[in-house]
Amino acid sequence: MSNLRRTHLLLTSTFMLALAGCGGAGSKDPTGYSNNAQMSVVQDLSTEERSIATRICYAYQSKSSSFRGQTYNAGSFIYNIDSRNCVDARTSYTVNAVLKPLTVPMTMEPDTAKPFQKTVQTDTTGYLTQLCAKIRSNKPVSNTVTETSTKIQIRFFKDTLDSYTLRYFTPTGTNGAMKITSAETIKVRTDSSTGILGMDEKYTIQQTCGTSDKYSEFNQNFINFL
Repeated sequence: MSNLRRTHLLLTSTFMLALAGCGGAGSKDPTGYSNNAQMSVVQDLSTEERSIATRICYAYQSKSSSFRGQTYNAGSFIYNIDSRNCVDARTSYTVNAVLKPLTVPMTMEPDTAKPFQKTVQTDTTGYLTQLCAKIRSNKPVSNTVTETSTKIQIRFFKDTLDSYTLRYFTPTGTNGAMKITSAETIKVRTDSSTGILGMDEKYTIQQTCGTSDKYSEFNQNFINFL
């Protein structure tokens, strides 16, 4: 998981810039988002978290294989978007996206230029690449990664679906204190009997609005495959 921050920057920097003006209310980590959030204790994943992470990694592996087959190539993935920006302006819209299985990473190409998280997360590309490699090798996995001056903490939890949240902290310049700047939460289908195995059913990003006490939200919900 040591390359998590670099992978994140490559995949979503443009997306996050777009959200400076529009963000999304929706399902999120039960601990919620707060501009005053403090970093958790740096430690290895708990037994429960590791079990959730393992289920997600193997679901992502299955999705990577099935998405490269013929089943999903001709159809549309339907998403609902709901967002709120730093001045409390809200917007919602529907996106029809087509899977592009041959790109690296795989993407969902939307029918709109509006904000949309199009990267397909798998066990070998995306946020959990290094983590899933450690899971497969039965190595310890820390809940914290440091990239340059940013610290990224990951938490796995069960909230209807197996889920994980990435929280990003940067130094404030005051006694080495760290301030949260954003958080991303992904809820993953790990039971094939109820949907597409490995599907990211919900994606949420929250971002602190500069020095104010507000934050923007963006929520992307997968609705159906047609």
